[in-house]
Amino acid sequence: MSRWRTGRRTRTCRRPRREPLRGLFAFSGGCGQGRGRTGDLPLFSIQIMPALAPPHPGMSGPFTLLEFRQRDLDLVLLSDMLASNWVEKPEHVDLYRAAFDEIMATALSLGESLNIIREKRDQLK
Repeated sequence: MSRWRTGRRTRTCRRPRREPLRGLFAFSGGCGQGRGRTGDLPLFSIQIMPALAPPHPGMSGPFTLLEFRQRDLDLVLLSDMLASNWVEKPEHVDLYRAAFDEIMATALSLGESLNIIREKRDQLK
C-alpha cells in the first residue's frame, strides 16, 4: 500500500503487472521518487510496508494528507465506501501528520523499496 501527500491518494495493488512497473521506472527520478517534467521537486515517493510490520496507524484505514505552503490550509480527507469526510482543525490535521510520519518510519526505506520493485519487475520479464 502506498500513501501520498498533497493531492495523493492511497492505492493498493494486489497483483503486480509488468506494464505499470515499466512506466513507474520510466517516470522514476531514482530512490523511489517520481519527478515532474522539470525534475525540480518529487511528485511522489514509494515505500513498501512489509506484511510482517508491527501495527501502525495506517491499519485503521486510508487517508489523504493535503499539505500547502500556508500550513493553516492543510486538510485530511478520510474516505470509505459510503462517505468522505474532511478534517480541517489544525490539531486534528497534526494527528494525521504524525500518523503519516509514523507510517513512513515503519515502512522500508525508499532505497529498499525501490530494490524490491526492481526485483519484482525483473521477475516479470
